[in-house]
Amino acid sequence: MPIEHAKTHTKRHRLIRAVRVVRGSLTFKLICSPAFNYARDEHAVRLSERGAVFENADLSLGLFSSVPLEEDGRGGVTNTFTLQQDQYHLQ
Repeated sequence: MPIEHAKTHTKRHRLIRAVRVVRGSLTFKLICSPAFNYARDEHAVRLSERGAVFENADLSLGLFSSVPLEEDGRGGVTNTFTLQQDQYHLQ
């Protein structure tokens, strides 16, 4: 989801997804597969300790994740993780 460049610093240009387990445990599969220009343009994936960056000549998108990510070989990232009761994950 591309977001226009902000002229001043703002927190409005962020999307936050959070999952929390209330009882027991649950396994999640995180998949992020951006499609630049409706999948017509290629992009590069760069992993870091805090997530991933997807970029091409015109656009750069960042994904913060509290779990380590792996490249899926198709321009996206993935991870499967299990949360126990009262644990949470931010993305």
